[in-house]
Amino acid sequence: MIYACGSRPLAALEEHELMGIRPRELNKLFRTDTRRYADKLVILQPLSFQNDESWRLHRVLRAVDNNLLISQLPPEEVAGTDECFIPRSSCWSISRSIRTSCATLYG
Repeated sequence: MIYACGSRPLAALEEHELMGIRPRELNKLFRTDTRRYADKLVILQPLSFQNDESWRLHRVLRAVDNNLLISQLPPEEVAGTDECFIPRSSCWSISRSIRTSCATLYG
């Protein structure tokens, strides 16, 4: 089971549970003892959209569903723009950033 960052305390995770870190949440690692919980952290990259055009369509449909103008749509009603396919190399780069941050902070 993978939980979103901040939804549960790292210390409360069971053996089979992990904490997913989205690329935009990397700064949250600086407030955590990442070395102690390094085996519980994984990259969380939701894949909701194929590309930016699909995300824009999602935003329009959410506005229609809420009977609002797009400019009035609250951010919590729309998925993040980073929830689309990214190159594998970007995932590896994010992973290296996490490991480097852990080593710098607690190494």
